[in-house]
Amino acid sequence: MPVVSFSGSPLTGCDPTTVNFLDQSTGNITIWEWDFGDGNISGLQNPSHVYNAGTYNVTLSVTTDAGCESTLAMNNYVSILSNPNAVFVANPQVASEDAPTVQFVNQSTGASVYTWDFGDGAGVSSAQNPVYTYDGSGEYYVTLWVQNAAGCSDSTSLTVIVKPIFTFYMPNSFSPNTDRRNDMFRPFGIGWDTDSYNMRIYNRWGELVFFSTDINHGWDGNMPDGSEAVQDIYTVKVLINGLDGSKHEYSQGLLLIK
Repeated sequence: MPVVSFSGSPLTGCDPTTVNFLDQSTGNITIWEWDFGDGNISGLQNPSHVYNAGTYNVTLSVTTDAGCESTLAMNNYVSILSNPNAVFVANPQVASEDAPTVQFVNQSTGASVYTWDFGDGAGVSSAQNPVYTYDGSGEYYVTLWVQNAAGCSDSTSLTVIVKPIFTFYMPNSFSPNTDRRNDMFRPFGIGWDTDSYNMRIYNRWGELVFFSTDINHGWDGNMPDGSEAVQDIYTVKVLINGLDGSKHEYSQGLLLIK
């Protein structure tokens, strides 16, 4: 009778793992019948097989040229571990430069080791649920790598946006009387794309009395012909983009006081 013996390597691993089997049987063997325990079989002498997560029995039956047969079954011989699943959310995912702190909520499963890269070239962490403060506006590609005790790993990424600070203030009245106090009307703010600036001022009849694309050029209360505008309520319309490309439009009344 033939003596059946075999080995496999590796016998543990992450999903999926290829196990290489080596026949070590003795005798004048001509037929090999492998059962890999997952519904797959092979007739090779030294086969390889790809396993997914689970624990499997492996059986080898051999037959000699004389028709003698022997079988060896190894219970729970191959054990393949499930991979962890990397998942996280950022709160908020869109932050602002004046509040650039982001809480990362780790929703991964099957993991015990965590490695974070916050995408700014400086920030890393091994905490499970880190909090990170960004230094400046931009788009940051955040990556989380997770690993279980067997070394099986997974990763996932998302983009965190930190918007630049944008403020816009527009007075509702001014008094161009040459006393050097409140003589010029123009809006104020920061975080502007100054190339996009457009301000128009209309009188009560809808006639354009002032136009500027220069943030430093305000209305001094004079009409296009150089005459002084009368005391009245005018309509101001301003178009301006933020540094992140966001578009802003403002419209309000403006009281000119004599």
